[in-house]
Amino acid sequence: MPGIRNCLSSIANTLNIRNASYSLIKIEQNGKLSNRKSRDFTPRHAQWLHRQIRGIRSVCLTDADHIEGVETAPLLYNWPGWWAKMELFNPNHPVIGKEDLFYIDIDTVITGDLHEFTNTQNMTMLTDFSCTGKENAPAASGIMFIPAKEKYRAWDAFKDNAEQIMSRKRLPPYHGDQGFINEIYPDAERWQDVLPGFIVSYKANIATSKMIGFNPELHDGVANGAVPENTRIVCFHGSPRPWQTALEWVPTYSLKNTLKAKIKQFKLSIRN
Repeated sequence: MPGIRNCLSSIANTLNIRNASYSLIKIEQNGKLSNRKSRDFTPRHAQWLHRQIRGIRSVCLTDADHIEGVETAPLLYNWPGWWAKMELFNPNHPVIGKEDLFYIDIDTVITGDLHEFTNTQNMTMLTDFSCTGKENAPAASGIMFIPAKEKYRAWDAFKDNAEQIMSRKRLPPYHGDQGFINEIYPDAERWQDVLPGFIVSYKANIATSKMIGFNPELHDGVANGAVPENTRIVCFHGSPRPWQTALEWVPTYSLKNTLKAKIKQFKLSIRN
């Protein structure tokens, strides 16, 4: 099975009927791995995420011919890595162009009902978890609500200048697609304000020093290893991926991954 450049997911509504979902998965058609992202994701990860989305139709926007058990729609451009995410803003896409989209990164765990996320009307992004509480904190594109009426702003700016924009050097957290999207939508609302407590970071709001992926620079000072009450979505930005943790509330990806994670967690607990 070919490697994947990028693996994304989104939930959308059709007109006023909020009962459809869409995702995006970018695959190397010749089977070669061209960048780091390719090694992180496979079509099985798309299946893993889509199994978590319940009560809402899910469709994968992809250049793959077929993903077993996942409804698909075509990617139309060959933009690499996270830049494939810009196709979410194509107002002329034959499947999703006219739809409002609720977008979710692939390395995400769904822990509750998602319907309230689709009740917003405005462009909405995350506040970058590394900058929470800071003035003028940059936005992150891991979870987005993209109104159909707002898509043209990013699309018109990106489509004809894609190569130039993708080649610009930007430092985190202003890098990649989210850096560009942040420039286009500086007035975007933030999920942490719209639905407080519904989206959390594994590193910032859950992990402790005895857990895989603990980052003292991100720890919020109260995280105790448990998923906070009322959480609907847990973001795993960067390493570890959720399927590398073997946590009880993370859906199983494979027995091999679970065993490796449990061994790593055991070694970590011994050291601490």
